[in-house]
Amino acid sequence: MKFIDKTCSDFIDALSSKEAVPGGGGASALLGALSAALGMMVCNLTVGKQKYADVQDDILQVLNKAEALKSELLHLLMKMPRASSRLRRHTAYQKTNHAAGRF
Repeated sequence: MKFIDKTCSDFIDALSSKEAVPGGGGASALLGALSAALGMMVCNLTVGKQKYADVQDDILQVLNKAEALKSELLHLLMKMPRASSRLRRHTAYQKTNHAAGRF
């Protein structure tokens, strides 16, 4: 199962375990996506209000940027387990070669 498909509780349990993934990068990506979503909520609550008509174009630009940021961060979160696995394999390879005197 991808981290993106886990419940919040499952993600927190995995984050608090001794496993390498998710780690700080995954937690940061999730927090960034949540922050972008909160910004989007404010924009969505503001758009169309007469009181803010003079800044509606600005709000729509912020909304679009926040959506792009949220999507990018969630994409990075989905890639996290695979990237971490590749890094662990590379690190193990280097340790093995170093121990064998190949470096």
